[in-house]
Amino acid sequence: MARLRSLAKVRDTAAIRAMVPLSRLIADLTGERPRQRGRELVVRCPFHEDRSPSLRVNDEKNHGVWCCDPCGKGGDVFRFVMDHQGVSFLDAVDFVVGRYGVESDAGTSESAPW
Repeated sequence: MARLRSLAKVRDTAAIRAMVPLSRLIADLTGERPRQRGRELVVRCPFHEDRSPSLRVNDEKNHGVWCCDPCGKGGDVFRFVMDHQGVSFLDAVDFVVGRYGVESDAGTSESAPW
């Protein structure tokens, strides 16, 4: 049953990405607030030893993208959750929907905490 709910949510991942600011998700999962550097935000990358911020976050581009040049990782909100939490795509969709209370096309709606 949970898998069917996840599959219904997958159809509307663009809307989910648009509703969850990537910089907020990264701050929540890493415990570190991204800092402004030019047009982008930067934060220390949680995927490798990082003394200075190298993970770049752009909330505007494609509803949020991130990239770390030293380790080569990057993607959208779902890829960050997949890499950080070690889960599948469907589990990442469930994580984002559950944590941030976004509306899915499956008809469930919860209010966002911010």
